[in-house]
Amino acid sequence: MTEALRDTWRTPLWAVRLLEARLGVPFDLDVAADAENAKAPRYYTRHDDALSLPWTCTAGFGNPPFSRLGEFVDRAIRAHEAHEAEVGFGLVTLADISTRYWATLERHGAERIRIAGRWSCESPDATVASSSARMPMALWVLQHPLTVERAKMLYGGPHVRR
Repeated sequence: MTEALRDTWRTPLWAVRLLEARLGVPFDLDVAADAENAKAPRYYTRHDDALSLPWTCTAGFGNPPFSRLGEFVDRAIRAHEAHEAEVGFGLVTLADISTRYWATLERHGAERIRIAGRWSCESPDATVASSSARMPMALWVLQHPLTVERAKMLYGGPHVRR
C-alpha cells in the first residue's frame, strides 16, 4: 500500500460521534481532511499545510496522516496549550505505546478513550478490504476544564433545588 493511500484512511462515524460526545460539542474544524472525508464544516487538506495554520475553533478534530502523527500531535498540544480551541481537540492515532507521540499525549494529560477490541479506520480505496486493515487505533481527547459559564452555555436550563 502506498504512503498516500495509507495516509487517507477515514475515521468511522461512530468514533467521531464518541469524541464529540466526550467534548460536549460537535467539531467545527478538521485539521487533516479532504473534501470526501471531512468531519467538520471547516477543514484543512494536505495542500493547506495545517501544521502552520491557526487551529482556532470551538472543537477540533484530527485523524492525521500516519506518516506525520508525531508532528500533528505536537501541533495539537501547542494548540491546546494556547487555547486555540475553546473546548478542546479529539485525535485519532495508531495505538502504539512505544512511540514518542503516545508519551507526549500522556505527559500533557490527554485522555485516552478505552475501547475493548480492535478497530480500524475505513479504506479510502475499495481495493483494500477493511478486514485486512486492522491496525490498532486509539482515540484521544485534549480538553480544557469545564467552567461554570461554559456548563451553563452548553447545558442551560433553570436551576432546580430538591
